[in-house]
Amino acid sequence: MKMKNLLITFCLLTWYSMSVFAQTDYNQWEVASYTPKLGMRDMLEKGLAAHNKKFHTANPYKIGVMRTISGPGTGDYTLVMGPVTLSQIEGRPSGTDHDADWQKNVIPYVESVSDAAFWREYKEITYAPAGSMNFTKSRLRFFTVKPGEMDRMKDVLKSISEVYKAKNIQAAYTVYTRYGASQGPHIAAEIGMANWSFLDEPNTFQKDFEDVHGVGSYQKLVDELDIALDRTKTYDVLNVFKPELSSD
Repeated sequence: MKMKNLLITFCLLTWYSMSVFAQTDYNQWEVASYTPKLGMRDMLEKGLAAHNKKFHTANPYKIGVMRTISGPGTGDYTLVMGPVTLSQIEGRPSGTDHDADWQKNVIPYVESVSDAAFWREYKEITYAPAGSMNFTKSRLRFFTVKPGEMDRMKDVLKSISEVYKAKNIQAAYTVYTRYGASQGPHIAAEIGMANWSFLDEPNTFQKDFEDVHGVGSYQKLVDELDIALDRTKTYDVLNVFKPELSSD
């Protein structure tokens, strides 16, 4: 199962959450990743662009396409549909024309496909500074949570989000949990940014965290993460949003 390259960085997922009127009290996306066949990348992109702009033009079935440029699944394309509720899934685009187009113009250029998964935004944590809906780059960090430690992990992530808000950091911070997950990864924390240069800025997070939460709080954060996570299964993915391949 290719959970390694799910992204929700799918994203930017945040971009789609801002573009669609919420139908329920949760924002959720269906996510799957596609590995192109060798030498077939151009044909796959052409097929994806035409398919999405013809058959996935209406909410909640619009599709955003991301390309992974670093980390597990490098070179893959991640398709993110939504926000879409479970009850809306049954109304997704289908039928003879839709299915024939997919089979003719997309699948022949695909080497492998990940299992689809549903990822839900943890709305209490979301931080979106002005202009973030136009960000096209993201770093997703995937976490595998130890049994019984999800609440602890959410509290940790909320404390991180509070630093972004207090310091007015010019990057979006969004957390997603995988619906129905029994095995990891269970959580994806996304940093959305306008430019990769954000990742080259001096790392002041420890100081910023203690400015917001008090002296010694950063070490407590580290200790809480050690309790909550299987650290050996944490990994990062860098994604670029591809509007030319996505729904209008």
